[in-house]
Amino acid sequence: MSETSAPKSQIKLGSVRTSNKGLWIAIALGVVAGLANMIYVHAVQGTRLTVLKAKARLSAGTKVTAANFTQIDIFGDNLKEMKALLVEAGDLPAFSRIPLAESIESGQVLLHSSFTFSGNRGIRDTIGPDERAIAVQVKDETSAVAYFVRPGDVVDVWAFSGGGVQNIIPSAVVRAVGDATIVASDSAGKDARYRTITVVVKNADLKDILQRLNMAKNEVTLALAGSASR
Repeated sequence: MSETSAPKSQIKLGSVRTSNKGLWIAIALGVVAGLANMIYVHAVQGTRLTVLKAKARLSAGTKVTAANFTQIDIFGDNLKEMKALLVEAGDLPAFSRIPLAESIESGQVLLHSSFTFSGNRGIRDTIGPDERAIAVQVKDETSAVAYFVRPGDVVDVWAFSGGGVQNIIPSAVVRAVGDATIVASDSAGKDARYRTITVVVKNADLKDILQRLNMAKNEVTLALAGSASR
């Protein structure tokens, strides 16, 4: 009689139903993970703004390209106001044909205000119903404060008339300087010579101002007061 052989180990395989259940659980977990990742990415994108930082100094009048900048990310809970001020990296092509309205220093972030659009609609949109914009002629470097006057500055416009001197437009806010796309730079000396500045005056004062400018033969001297608070 032969010896009784040892019992063989029994391996129980899960049923097809059990395997399908595990597969569906894995798929469900994958879907949940995917949704969580989408929510995370959306949340991050909502708090992140990719903007442009200048690699080197760019002079007024330059037409910029992506090669002039490096991209940096700005994070915050509410970037709505920042989006209104800063040029996003993806929007740069829309500005590629527009010259810079002012010089940009190395490391400076590119702003919407760094550009002046053709026609200068921004000036028109800021003129009140009782105001008018006029261009005042400046003769040379001396009368133009060494060409350091730029949009946003406050100046007094002085004119020689009748043997004396008069402040014919006190505390005038400068809205444009010369060519709308070329202005002076405070940080690096004059970038361009210009012959006019544009200011906005009260319509009620316009006639008197024009008469005084005519008497002075449009020869005026600017006195720079500072940056406008508005």
